[in-house]
Amino acid sequence: MNLNAPRLDSRTFEDLVREARERIPRFTPEWTNFNDSDPGMTLVQLHAWMTETILYELNRVPELNYVKFLDLIGVTPEPARPARTELGFTLDRLDAPDDALVVQVPLGTRVSVADPDIKADITFETDRSLVALNADFGMVVAPDEQGSLTRALLTDYGDSGATWLHFFAPFDDAPKVGACLYVGLLLRPRLAKPDPSFYVNDALPAGPLDLYVDVAENGDAEPGQAPLTMEVAFSCAAAGVAGPQIEWQLYTGQSRPEPGHPAADGQPATPPAWRDDSDAGWKTLSVSADSSRGLAVPGHLALELPSGATAVDPR
Repeated sequence: MNLNAPRLDSRTFEDLVREARERIPRFTPEWTNFNDSDPGMTLVQLHAWMTETILYELNRVPELNYVKFLDLIGVTPEPARPARTELGFTLDRLDAPDDALVVQVPLGTRVSVADPDIKADITFETDRSLVALNADFGMVVAPDEQGSLTRALLTDYGDSGATWLHFFAPFDDAPKVGACLYVGLLLRPRLAKPDPSFYVNDALPAGPLDLYVDVAENGDAEPGQAPLTMEVAFSCAAAGVAGPQIEWQLYTGQSRPEPGHPAADGQPATPPAWRDDSDAGWKTLSVSADSSRGLAVPGHLALELPSGATAVDPR
């Protein structure tokens, strides 16, 4: 256990000589020669040097003594615990039609640190089971700065996957009630020859969908631009207590037809309009964990997906 050992006495040689010199007029007023040539000052400097040596050794008291001192006043160290880190798993290409849509990562999966500078092997184990989803961000759309009725596409999708075009505020710099942020997931993004039947038959697994939120902070910068130096480099909804609440929903493209509607007579229902002001076709999701505090700081966002959520075409 490494402790930052405090200096029990930080006085130096000069401090000790000055302190002794200031006491001379009080106790021996007849002593008036304070020059270095005075024999008395020679003794003062000799004792100051010896005292500084003692203080140097005092400040090197073993760490065990500090632990005992802390124990005397009721301060005890925390028990030993294993090191923790955050692991990220990357799926293989999975570009064949018969590749799995989900890959299980069981509890206790062992991962070793590959570092040539580390002689002994360091191994981590997962403390919970995971489900890796064969999906990628297809698009992210946020309100445009020009107004609530315009939107901006924030991603570009190519052969190498989705890339972010620039930094963005999820709900604009001044969040408005009803502002929407759209996140589209593309299933089987590496499929060589996509077949619509695959997307129709695929269904998202029920359970938590863990998304990592990377919030811009001081020092971050876009390529070719100066680093952010603002006191608050990123602000969004739910960052403060008085901010608007964020409701996460899943678009299913299906709505219950009203009585008398043609779809209620056995005809297929028409998917509702994909509008910001429409609740039709959207299913509210529960949030099981949110260390991002409402997209305000970097962290994980876990959304509980229902069973049978299939891919849809939002057009």
